[in-house]
Amino acid sequence: MRKRQNVNFHLLPIKEESISIPKEVARYLLDISKLIIGGAVITAALDIFPDKEI
Repeated sequence: MRKRQNVNFHLLPIKEESISIPKEVARYLLDISKLIIGGAVITAALDIFPDKEI
């Protein structure tokens, strides 16, 4: 049988970060606003050429 090597594990301390609810809500609303603005831009671009099929 093979001889097993000793392996040492060093655990790093994990710092718990507090989740800021207002910050997370602000990020969520920013993502939604990006989707709305992107949809408006795409709709406006499609309205420029209504006769062409995509």
